[in-house]
Amino acid sequence: MIIITGGNFKEKLVSYLIERESMDVLNLTKKIYSKMQDEESKEIYGNRCLFNMTGDKKYLIKMLYAADSPYVAVDRFINNNKDKKIYIYGAGARGKKIYKHFAEKCEGFIDKKIYELEGLSGVTPEEFFNEKIDDKAVIISLKNGGEAIADQLSKIGYESDSFLLTAKYWDKGLEYFENFMEHSDDEIFVDAGVYDGGSTLDFVKWTNGKYKKIYMFEPSKEYHERFFKNVKDLDNLEWVKKGLWSKTDSLKFFERSDSDISVEQNLNGVVGDYEYSGGQYQTIDVTSLDEYLGDEKVTFIKMDIEGSECEALKGAEKIIMKNKPKLAICIYHKLDDLWTIPEIIMNYRDDYKFYIRHYGMEALDTVLYAI
Repeated sequence: MIIITGGNFKEKLVSYLIERESMDVLNLTKKIYSKMQDEESKEIYGNRCLFNMTGDKKYLIKMLYAADSPYVAVDRFINNNKDKKIYIYGAGARGKKIYKHFAEKCEGFIDKKIYELEGLSGVTPEEFFNEKIDDKAVIISLKNGGEAIADQLSKIGYESDSFLLTAKYWDKGLEYFENFMEHSDDEIFVDAGVYDGGSTLDFVKWTNGKYKKIYMFEPSKEYHERFFKNVKDLDNLEWVKKGLWSKTDSLKFFERSDSDISVEQNLNGVVGDYEYSGGQYQTIDVTSLDEYLGDEKVTFIKMDIEGSECEALKGAEKIIMKNKPKLAICIYHKLDDLWTIPEIIMNYRDDYKFYIRHYGMEALDTVLYAI
């Protein structure tokens, strides 16, 4: 689900920097940086700022290394097997992301469907396992079932350093629920941007099933029809079929079923230019947390809402000022999110401490934690 904002994000960032004046932005950056609580947060934030301002991918690479992202594991694996033919097992979303960064160093995909991208050959699993091992190495991109493939590779003679199980790097922790965050048995959780309900399920896991209430805000009717079954058996849960904004209103959104593409489309000027296609425009209802929840003592707010985070935070001013809930807010959808989102939070309460973490192999999935 994408909000239509119009214009080019690069131009908007330039306008933002000019409007704020360079010294003002510099002082704001210093203040945000000073609130970061560990070296990983500082390194990620510094390199993310430089990447957003310059577009130079060397800063993105530095950020990925600071975050110990899956990119790092794949890069090291390829360098350690540079004399071998590298195959990617699985041509799903993760496999294609690996290919996007390492296409020149990969021989082909191993997948039930044959993928031939820009001259990259593809083979089926049956064909691959019937071939001689020779000088091959395998990157297992699968989210699920990778262990079985690793066992199969071991049984036919592959050494452990000749295959890489990437799931353990991609899923090394619970995104939005890091180990520097504490929970109580009375958490009231707001999941803004539900998609398939994965974050809500992770929240329940994080709290060991002990919480007071969950509010799930998601305007996509399709997502509700497809994914409500994933959470319907949870206790004390309310799925709100609205988006979050600074006030109650109706807004025009662009929707398509592929959420990865949706996120990339909202990143004009960050990782590339994407066209709005393969989906449809629709009008949705939006509300604010202050209006909808009133005096509810919210303890945790997570937001991944495709560039609407700033407006949604404006609509949660009273809740944040009164309750100081834990915040896990995506800050990668717009280039100026790195400044505007922390500033909004600091203006409400200056006693928040910040952490920042990055997940994935690209410019996607940078999360600001305020506790």
